[in-house]
Amino acid sequence: MPQCPPPQRNDDALPAAGPAMPQQLAKPVDEHHVAYARHPIPDAALERQRRPPALGVCAVQNHPVRPHACLLRCIRTFHLLPHLTTTCIVNIERTRKRVPMLRRTFIALAAVTAVIPAFAQNAVGQEAPRELTDAERQLITEINTHNSAIKTMVGRFLQIDTQGQRIEGTFFLERPGKVLFRYNPPSYEQIVSVGRGFYVVDRKEQTQYAYPQDKVPLRQFLDSQIDLFKANIVAVAQSDDYFSVTLQDDTPRGVVRVALVFDTESKDLRQWTLTEPSGNELTFSLYDVEYDVAIPKAYFYIDPTFKAVNAPADS
Repeated sequence: MPQCPPPQRNDDALPAAGPAMPQQLAKPVDEHHVAYARHPIPDAALERQRRPPALGVCAVQNHPVRPHACLLRCIRTFHLLPHLTTTCIVNIERTRKRVPMLRRTFIALAAVTAVIPAFAQNAVGQEAPRELTDAERQLITEINTHNSAIKTMVGRFLQIDTQGQRIEGTFFLERPGKVLFRYNPPSYEQIVSVGRGFYVVDRKEQTQYAYPQDKVPLRQFLDSQIDLFKANIVAVAQSDDYFSVTLQDDTPRGVVRVALVFDTESKDLRQWTLTEPSGNELTFSLYDVEYDVAIPKAYFYIDPTFKAVNAPADS
């Protein structure tokens, strides 16, 4: 199949963008992305972005091409995680196939989440620890062993709250104690842990505030060695493809639960659902995840010049 002609290389077309990416993260997703992963936007394209964006047509494949404004936004994300920037110029048929695939995955995850016991409708109450069967203990042991061997994780996440609002972003995790959740534009917020608590950083306002640790259930996976048996397991559910373990925490704000969903075959973490004391739920689904890749130290950093502010009332 013919390919879109690559733009001319111009190393001055993009501004400097923080720390250099490691070699493992520099590879494009597939051959159709090679031109855009290796070549910046030419000066002519940057000049055209000042005009009102219009939907063009690719001269080779005759499919719609996104406006330059969208492409420039993707390039900014490219600096963060180039090989996961799949929203640039892509093959239309590949995109059509990708969306149903993700939808099927989320439906399958929802199926196992649906069989997790509903502890409360309006508020979360205390539950007694669950007695595990030998088969469940064996599976949790395998999950502990598999995930303890993973030192870094890099990928995308989809966040859905009780009202159905959807937010996407990228995440970076390095054991022990380091994690970065960066939300996609137009948001400037990111959640960072550098081993001594969690913080919400607003890169636009240059502010930061402490984030309640019980609202970041992935902390269960930040220790150098993972042992879910040390947590208070109150429920277990299983389907053909997924296995869910629900953990309970007593916090100053009340009882908090998190249902961790794993792939039964690979033992990888796929999703978790956080239930707050109020009964509100927040679900994170992970995809495009890669393991044991080098992550720049600068990603786990809080600028000391950022102003410390009080957390919002709903945090």
